[in-house]
Amino acid sequence: MKYFTKKIDKVDGVEKVDDICRSATQPGEGWYEAPENWKGHHGMPTSWLDKDNSVIPEDKRVELGIQKDHRGTYYDKETGKETKITKLDKEPSDNLTKEKPLENELYQLFDKKKNKWIVDEKKKERAEKEMQLGQYKAEIADAEQRRIRSVLAINVDQTPNDDDVKYDKKFRERILELRPLIAKLKKELETA
Repeated sequence: MKYFTKKIDKVDGVEKVDDICRSATQPGEGWYEAPENWKGHHGMPTSWLDKDNSVIPEDKRVELGIQKDHRGTYYDKETGKETKITKLDKEPSDNLTKEKPLENELYQLFDKKKNKWIVDEKKKERAEKEMQLGQYKAEIADAEQRRIRSVLAINVDQTPNDDDVKYDKKFRERILELRPLIAKLKKELETA
């Protein structure tokens, strides 16, 4: 047989008393007899008990408004990582939200004031500039590689044809156009 006490709206002490020595050790005043197969525990709110001291089932507690149902899918406000809460009484941390992150958006953050995910314009702009910078650098490397044959013809043979000169000029001019763009992007990324 189990007995328990109540202290400030919580189950406080839980004692199991053997039937054989009940008369010698039966708890005194302030102790309540628990029904057979009692599912209660220390620290459980006494509001979860009915008039017979049986534990009210979870779904009934939610229906009666005695307990909140926190089960569901939550998302970390920093990473957007999905977390599932499957236990009714497990309250989610302050770093979790039920708001689903934006779909197909790499650069987002959770706005705590608006309580929703928004596009992180700063990160997105920075990523776009870094990508553009990489493309410009790749284009310069490609242009320099393409110039090699015409530069060799001009410098080594010293008898370049018109195509060699045009080809070299075309890629040299593109390289000269790209260098200031690269410098500008680098400067913007340093100050961002």
